[in-house]
Amino acid sequence: LCHAHERGVRVVGFTYWPWNTSPQAWGQLANATKRRLWIEGAVATAVHLGLDGYNVDIEAQTNASLRDSLTSLTCELRAALTAAIPGATLSFDLNIGGPSGGGYDYQGLANCLDTLTLMAYCMVDPVAGTMLHHANAPLPSVLGGLAWYRQHGIPLAKLDVALPWFGYDYLCNSSQPGKDCVPPAGFPNTQPGLGQTLDLHAAVGSPRVVFDNVSVSKYFDYVEQTNASGHYGHRRRVTYDDAKTLAVKYKAVFEAGVGGIGIWTADATHRNSDDNTKLLAKQMWAAVGLATEDAVHRH
Repeated sequence: LCHAHERGVRVVGFTYWPWNTSPQAWGQLANATKRRLWIEGAVATAVHLGLDGYNVDIEAQTNASLRDSLTSLTCELRAALTAAIPGATLSFDLNIGGPSGGGYDYQGLANCLDTLTLMAYCMVDPVAGTMLHHANAPLPSVLGGLAWYRQHGIPLAKLDVALPWFGYDYLCNSSQPGKDCVPPAGFPNTQPGLGQTLDLHAAVGSPRVVFDNVSVSKYFDYVEQTNASGHYGHRRRVTYDDAKTLAVKYKAVFEAGVGGIGIWTADATHRNSDDNTKLLAKQMWAAVGLATEDAVHRH
C-alpha cells in the first residue's frame, strides 16, 4: 500500500455482505444494528490497512423486500467510510445487462455511491446459436447495457465498465469443421485467462483465429487431445478478448460517456514463461493506458 500511495495510486478493498457464510444474512439486512456492526468492522479494517475505500461485490440477487435495506447498508457504509477516511470512495458491482429481478434500487444506489462498476462479462447465452451470444463480452450487448442505465436515469459518467481478460472454452455439439459450434445442454465450460488461452492455442497447433466483427471478439476451434473431461476427439471452441479487441471496446464505452474502465482480472496474463507473461501484461496494460489517455484528452 505504501508503495502504491507513493506513486499516486489509490487502493480500495473488496467487501460484501456475508450472505454466503450465513443462511440468515439476507434477512439481517433489515436489522439496523446488524448493519451498523458490519459497517464498523469494515471501516476499522479500511483504517487499519490504509485503504482508500471499498468495492462492494454482492454477487447475488436480493429479493425486492430487502431492496431498500441493501441501499441503506450501502449509503450507511459510504457515510461511515468517508467520515473515517476523508476522500475515500465506494463503488458497487452490478450486472451490465440490467435487472434480473427487483432486488436493486439502481437510482438509490447511484445516489450514494461514487461509482457503479458494471460487470461487462459472462454475457454468454448458450441457448442462442450465434457468435454474438457465445462471446464473453459482445460489444452490442455492452453498449445496450449502457443504454439501459442511461434510460433509467443513471449518469453514464458515474459508471465504470469492467471488461474481461478471460474467455470461455466450451464443447461443440458437432465435431465437424466448418459447422457452427453450438454447445450441448448445460453449457459445460472452463474460463481460462488470456495467458492460458494463448498457451492452449500454441499447444494445440495454432489453429486459425477468427475475428468476429459483430461481437468484436476472437475465437478458435481445436480438437480435445486428452480424455480428462471424457470428450477425447471432440471439437471445442475458445472465445476470448485480447489487447486489440479490448482497445475497440474501451474506446467505444468511453465514447458512450462512461467515467472509467476496469478489468477482470489482472492475473489473467500469466503464461507458461516469465518472459511471455511480462510481454502479455505489457500489451494489456498498454491498451488500458492508451484508452484512458485518449478519453482524458477528448474531455
